[in-house]
Amino acid sequence: MVALPFHDKVNDESFVVLQALRDIKKDDQLLLSYGRLSNSHLIQKYGFTQASNPYNQIAMNAPYHEFQAVITEEQ
Repeated sequence: MVALPFHDKVNDESFVVLQALRDIKKDDQLLLSYGRLSNSHLIQKYGFTQASNPYNQIAMNAPYHEFQAVITEEQ
């Protein structure tokens, strides 16, 4: 299944169109993956979070010297 964004310019409405890549039988279970996203990304983009999210982390860049004391204490 493929999720395709669609914007109707006439009615100024946005949709997501789900397109099957194969025939779907009655009672087949359909699943949609949101990808490997952190909870902060999921809540902002989709309005929900996962309790046990293995991708729940945020990468940040900061000068090493500002955190050197904290890093040394942890070691």
